[in-house]
Amino acid sequence: MAKGNEKGRVERGVGYVKGNFLSGLELPDFAALGQAAQVWLESVANVRVHRETHRRPTDLWADERAHLHAVNPRPFDVGRC
Repeated sequence: MAKGNEKGRVERGVGYVKGNFLSGLELPDFAALGQAAQVWLESVANVRVHRETHRRPTDLWADERAHLHAVNPRPFDVGRC
């Protein structure tokens, strides 16, 4: 469970999305939301310089990607005999 003093850190991300992505956004239907979000991520959110890290999220992802591994490289069989 999170501490009360950490709540603002989590909710700040919600405010960022509301103020930068959803503000003034008009879509023909709900199905278009995913594509609009992808365009926004690639052109705005992931290329800005982050306030805390002073780096672009896309650059951080490139650095971290080489160190990531699949959680479970072998599929888990849940079937019973």
